[in-house]
Amino acid sequence: MQEKGVDVRRAVDVITEAVVAKKKDKIAIFSSDTDLIPAIDRARANGAYIIYVCFGRAVNRAVSGAANETVSISNAIVEKLYKEAPNGK
Repeated sequence: MQEKGVDVRRAVDVITEAVVAKKKDKIAIFSSDTDLIPAIDRARANGAYIIYVCFGRAVNRAVSGAANETVSISNAIVEKLYKEAPNGK
């Protein structure tokens, strides 16, 4: 439990730093962890556009509500992109 808190806190710091330093104005979040909502809120407050990417019908409504946009992708799309990647099989 302690380790998870550190990981999420670090993610919040990375997202916040990227936005506050104006290095990124769009950020895609590939996680449904509601612990990231403070980072999403802070990033949006600093002008970032947040895209929440989820798989299939596994939409987390809280994360989706915090983001500017929600994109749902299927396993088939992930597999296709993986196969098209330079090291894909």
